[in-house]
Order: sequence, then structure tokens, then C-alpha cells
Amino acid sequence: MNDEVSKKIMDIFKEEGVDFVVNLPEDSTANLTDNIRRDDYFTFVTVTNEDQGIAFAAGASLAGKKPVFITGIGLLVGAWALSMMRIVYNTPLVLLIAYRGTIGDRSASYVPAPYLDLFGQVAEPLLQALKIPYLEVGKVGDLKRSISDAIFTSVEQQTPVGVLLSGEVLW
Repeated sequence: MNDEVSKKIMDIFKEEGVDFVVNLPEDSTANLTDNIRRDDYFTFVTVTNEDQGIAFAAGASLAGKKPVFITGIGLLVGAWALSMMRIVYNTPLVLLIAYRGTIGDRSASYVPAPYLDLFGQVAEPLLQALKIPYLEVGKVGDLKRSISDAIFTSVEQQTPVGVLLSGEVLW
């Protein structure tokens, strides 16, 4: 993800009142998270595992913040915690997900290709199984509407919502 896209996402977050960002470090979103970390507007928390990240973001949501959890392949590991946020607690939470392993994925990675391919095949079915609404955004011009819609839906429906970043947005 380049600087222009990162700054655009940050501007959208600010316009939408997102003030709490949780991140499990991932190379494809490193530029975005580095920029957010340096911006005093955001409370930024780096976590060491997916369940912890979802719990931090959910706690921020319950405390009246507008959180976003930035993740990637870790979505698979955080499935149980996400199901609790959706089914038990009805917690508004936006998941900004690096949608790796899709056709055309040109991002360099320390993750072996078979794992990326697997993520590309199971990310959407997992979100569907968890009954988490989601959308995919692959064009920079669609970012504002897509992220704004995800935040609105998350708050109005009191549920996690996924935004799958792919295409020119990610690489």
C-alpha cells in the first residue's frame, strides 16, 4: 500500500470519527499503520495476536470509541473472537482486511504462497459463516464510499463489518 492510499484511508477514518486503531503487524498494510501510529489524532494499539486485537477493538467500541482493527491472514485465527462480537455482544467494529491471495496479488510477502492462496479462497466463506457483512474494495476511487458504508453499517446494525482491501488499493 502506497503513501497516497494510506493518507486517503486516514482522512476517511478522521471524517468518519474513527479514533481507535488496533493492528496486528502485516507487511501489506505496514505503510498505513506506520502513518497512523505517527498521527496524534488516533489512539493506536499494536497487538501480538488476533484475539487480543479483536478484544481491544471491541472494548474500545463498548467504551464509545469508533475502532478499526487492521488485519490480514490473521482473520482466520480470530474467528472465534469475531463470532462472539457478532453473535453474543453485537459489537460495532470495522475490520480492515488485507485480502491476500486473490487473483493478481502482487504484494511481496514473508508468507508462503500456499497460505496466501488458502486465505484468498476462505476469507469470504469465513465471513459468510460468521454472518459478518463485508465488501471488497479494489479501486482507490471506491475507498471513501466503501469505508464510510462499512462504518455506518457497523454502527447502525451493531455488528462487525469487514472491508476486504485488494487490487490497486493494496498493491
